Amino acid sequence: MQRSYYVVRSRKSEETVDDLHQISMGCDNHPDTYGFLWVDAQNRPHYMQFIFDEVMLEWFPEHGVRLGQTNRNLPESDQGVGRFKGSRTIEDHTDDALLQHLLKRMCNSEFPAEWEEPIRSRFLG
Repeated sequence: MQRSYYVVRSRKSEETVDDLHQISMGCDNHPDTYGFLWVDAQNRPHYMQFIFDEVMLEWFPEHGVRLGQTNRNLPESDQGVGRFKGSRTIEDHTDDALLQHLLKRMCNSEFPAEWEEPIRSRFLG
């Protein structure tokens, strides 16, 4: 099934940190899928992150595409006294089959028109 992303308008997208602002995207037909772009004043991406459940694809200008996983589904993140909810770390992941699977998902996704080319050129180049 094709994923259709949309831009989430929020106060967060209006804030600027280190001359970058965050563009958040939700996915119409997959509520566990999100996208985040950090862009400069000319809307040039400086970092991108797409999360599929707890696995993520990241794009860095100096490193290209990387696969990662949050610690939320790992055994050491079980709830208990002193445990915090949410992701506290992103671990590198080296599963090439999973990377190819997620890149195929990206290839079959529809992004907002203004972000289609920047996303595709960096992840699917």
